[in-house]
Amino acid sequence: MSASSLTRQNLFRRNDIFTVKLKGACYWNLNRKQLKDPSRNDTYLFGADFALNFPYMQIGEWARKYNGQTVYRLGYLNENISGDYGIHKLYGGVDYSVRNNEFVPLIRYSFDYNNYRDRSRAVNTALEIRRRHS
Repeated sequence: MSASSLTRQNLFRRNDIFTVKLKGACYWNLNRKQLKDPSRNDTYLFGADFALNFPYMQIGEWARKYNGQTVYRLGYLNENISGDYGIHKLYGGVDYSVRNNEFVPLIRYSFDYNNYRDRSRAVNTALEIRRRHS
């Protein structure tokens, strides 16, 4: 798999860091079969991750009371597997971390949206929303 990233600091003039990561891979099927054979397709994967990092809290009253950090994330992944399987995945979240002497609690809200396709062209969709505290 190949990946490349680009980082830009101070994009919104608020001491933020914006990061874009692109990833991709392709595997060729060297043993070509019949034209309509589903396993004839090549396997490939491509996607992108976006992150916006603020070195302070972005939650109303918390912003004034605590020293912390806020990270927004969003990503997309498309994978096609030889044999006619595939997945489209959209994911993202928000992370809040609060610095308090030696203890750094993390509050994370995230989601995953998955759209699967199998050999029979049936589509299975799943949405998962999570909240985690540490």
